[in-house]
Amino acid sequence: MDKVYQTLKLFPQQCDQAWEESTKVQFPAFYSTSENLVVSAMGASCFGYYVLKTLYGSILKIPLVLANSYHLPGFVEEKTLLIAQSYSGTTEETINCLEQGYKLKALVSGVSTGGQLSEILKSNNTPHYLINPINNPSGQPRYGTGYTIFGLLGFLNKLGFLTLNSQEVERATGFVSNSTNNIENSAKKFFTVLQNKQIVIVSGQHLAGNAHILRNQFNESSKSFSDYYLLPELNHHLLEGLQNPVTNKKNLVFVGLQSKFYSDKIKKRLELTKEIVEKNDIEFKSIDILGNNTLEEVLWTISFGGFLSYFLAQYYKVDPIAIPWVNYFKKKLKT
Repeated sequence: MDKVYQTLKLFPQQCDQAWEESTKVQFPAFYSTSENLVVSAMGASCFGYYVLKTLYGSILKIPLVLANSYHLPGFVEEKTLLIAQSYSGTTEETINCLEQGYKLKALVSGVSTGGQLSEILKSNNTPHYLINPINNPSGQPRYGTGYTIFGLLGFLNKLGFLTLNSQEVERATGFVSNSTNNIENSAKKFFTVLQNKQIVIVSGQHLAGNAHILRNQFNESSKSFSDYYLLPELNHHLLEGLQNPVTNKKNLVFVGLQSKFYSDKIKKRLELTKEIVEKNDIEFKSIDILGNNTLEEVLWTISFGGFLSYFLAQYYKVDPIAIPWVNYFKKKLKT
């Protein structure tokens, strides 16, 4: 069993481990008085932010902003909760934001498996979650999604900004765990429509974060060009961009993430989007997302997307772990 395949099977265990461990991190009481939240992260370490924003953004008790660059937003100050997330602990943009956070006297915390980020957090006696990645034998951040998602959710639940309970999390991870074989088989059947195509993902509401995650999985794991668009925004521009170039008809495939928990308006928009895409002679395939609630659907989709990109990588005969061009870029950046 290769390490990626093994890791895909362990996704629910990552979630359970991260939830249990992150909710035990002790914070000073004044962290609960934060007035806004900034998550500093890049690449796959952003996945927790996107899930948090699209799944719980409407009920989160403080404003939420992503800092995915070298600098924090101008409003960061002593009442800002800054969570620096870097799976590897070596992400230079996130480390830069972490150091800015200390200078601005923000309420700092972090999530990582180690590296310089962890060393900085430890040296400043900062509350943080040090991941023990026993359920990610691949070693790649994008396959450690359970850690970055539930590390973040665990923090916010502990601080009182979310009201998740352990039973809800256990039911959701248990649902995915019990469905893993079916998820794998469904992905094995579906991925054939993606072969030799440029993939355009369409979703909205609580699955908007999944579109971002799935796009990254295709890019890095499958070495396959992919992008995503969100409802309802895409209906205001993308529909007129389908005509040209004429090669769109043979090169593109749209993938719609279909949820029974979408609002009626979003359901109708997705249906009409599919109709218009097909009227432009472009293929549109829907994935019927499974789950008894929105959290289960989000986790099911992450698991499905992992297998989907894995099988597509096998088709292209590429290593889903290797990221040669990203590594090349990082090496050149340092010279």
